[in-house]
Amino acid sequence: FVVFATFDRVEHPPQGREGGRRGANGVVRLDTGEKLKAKGAQTVPVGAKLVLEMPGGGGYGDPHDRPLAVIERDLKKGYISEAAARDLYGVRFGPDGSLRREETN
Repeated sequence: FVVFATFDRVEHPPQGREGGRRGANGVVRLDTGEKLKAKGAQTVPVGAKLVLEMPGGGGYGDPHDRPLAVIERDLKKGYISEAAARDLYGVRFGPDGSLRREETN
């Protein structure tokens, strides 16, 4: 089938504000991994699947200023991973997996 693509934020991700980080790029591809163009007519071959990964919004404010209690809540609810807490927010974990507040940036 043919789809007329008009996807935004594939080449240029959403920007953050007030020190926030940029969002994730969107992706238009086939299930084989072959990337398609974000604009214009795109042909999806017989038997292939069209995969759309929507862009993520840019952040607001310095991630290291995010309250620790909110980061803990997001971890418990599964909104972010331990890797994201560590890499994006500067949180450190103790040997038992608990947050180490004294080492938090």
